[in-house]
Amino acid sequence: MTEIGEVVERMTAVEWSERMDDCNNGSSKNKQQIVMIVVMELSTMDSEYAQLEEQYHAVTSALGRKISALQTVARTALTPDVVQQKEALVEECENDIYEANQVIQKMEVEVRHYPYHLASKVRQQIKQFRSGLETQKRDFNRIRLLQPSSSAVQAQRRNDASHRSQRRALLQANQSVMRQDQSLANTTRLLDEATETGIGVTTSLHEQREQLLRSKDAVAETNTVLVRARRTLQRMARRAVMNKVLTGFVIFVELLAIVLIVYLKWIRKPHHDNNGGHN
Repeated sequence: MTEIGEVVERMTAVEWSERMDDCNNGSSKNKQQIVMIVVMELSTMDSEYAQLEEQYHAVTSALGRKISALQTVARTALTPDVVQQKEALVEECENDIYEANQVIQKMEVEVRHYPYHLASKVRQQIKQFRSGLETQKRDFNRIRLLQPSSSAVQAQRRNDASHRSQRRALLQANQSVMRQDQSLANTTRLLDEATETGIGVTTSLHEQREQLLRSKDAVAETNTVLVRARRTLQRMARRAVMNKVLTGFVIFVELLAIVLIVYLKWIRKPHHDNNGGHN
């Protein structure tokens, strides 16, 4: 009976009337099952709401820590790193505020299914959550607009002057390095040009050497051909001399034969004939 009484307190009149009609129309076993179903439904609602409540506390706690960190950063002299850190914290705070609003909206949707007496108590709690979130939002909007203090500004100016001096020194050093780099680049370019010229000369000398070697081979071949030609000419000259000698000898023999024939036919024979006539 105690369990049933607690269930009745957490349900609306219409819901309880519907459940009672089901109980009256059913057996004792069915009544117990209906009561158990009602208890399980309410337990499920509590569990879901508890999860949302835990999520809300986690988000708002993280939001509070980030707002405190943002307040510390906002009072610091502005440097590129500080500005970047501040922008990151602002973005994270905005995301947390949005997430907390989403959790509260889910709570409001969840409480619609609660019985009347329990819903009014939960809505009061949700109202307190929203009020706390609004307070954090106001703190966040106030802190994000904070400017550095006068001492921080003076320190920032000193830092800026120091940075400008260091920047000028770095620029001068950079210009000196650039001039040295340019000089080295020119020297490297001259060395490259000299190397290319040397390579070109070496290539030309190599080609000329090959040409000389080819010329030497050609001269050697020409000498060989000339030697062969000279030997051939010598052989031809000897043959020509031999031919001339043979031709002269033949002519001489022929002339001698002719003289002999003439002598024997026209000179000796008439003389022989004349000697015979005298006799």
